[in-house]
Amino acid sequence: AALVADHGDREPAPDGGLSPADLLYLADKCVIGQRRVDPEERFDAAQARFGGDPQAGRQIQRRRLAARTIRRRLETRVGRSLATILRTGGMPPGSAP
Repeated sequence: AALVADHGDREPAPDGGLSPADLLYLADKCVIGQRRVDPEERFDAAQARFGGDPQAGRQIQRRRLAARTIRRRLETRVGRSLATILRTGGMPPGSAP
């Protein structure tokens, strides 16, 4: 329950690591409804919808930067782009689930 409660706002760990909460945060940003999306698409939609409110715009930008940091860490750690992970379900081609 604590993991789920923590995924709304996330500050990536300063040590450069990836926690389960970081991965949940990024996974949440990869979905709109039931559709997988690049997190940038989700943040662009939020900015278009709420960007007229300066406080909301700052919060969206802060969350976008956190997601970008976590994304870079994930891509570096697994050696694959987030787009590939989303497209393949995270499994390397030819591997069994």
